[in-house]
Amino acid sequence: MIAVNGEERGLALTVRSLSRVSALCPDHDMSRFEELFSDGIDAEVLAELVAVMSDCYERRKAREDRTEVREPVSAEDVLDMDLGDLAGIARELTAVVAQAMHATVEAEPVKKPGAAGAAA
Repeated sequence: MIAVNGEERGLALTVRSLSRVSALCPDHDMSRFEELFSDGIDAEVLAELVAVMSDCYERRKAREDRTEVREPVSAEDVLDMDLGDLAGIARELTAVVAQAMHATVEAEPVKKPGAAGAAA
C-alpha cells in the first residue's frame, strides 16, 4: 500500500499490467525491474508504474468485492507528491513486483497421452 493524498492505496502486478510494466524495464526484462531505481528515481517512470499497478489493483478489488471500479491513482497524482515520498513508493513497488514474480504455483507435471502404456 502507498499513501496518496492521505489515503492508503493498493498496487498489483497482474497479467493486464505485466506488459506495460515490463516495457519500462531495461531490455523489457521483468527480472531487471529493480534496476529501474538503481541509479536514482525517474519520477515519470515511477508515476507510470504506480498508475498502471493502481489501475490493476482497483479493477481486481472491484471484481472481488462486486463493486464499481474506484478511480485509480494517476501518474499526475504521483508527480504532484512531495519528493520525500518517492523513495518509499519505489520501495513498495519493488516489494509488490518481487512478491508477484516469486509467487509459486503448485501443480502436477503434465502427463503425455499414451506415455503410461508405451513400452519399448
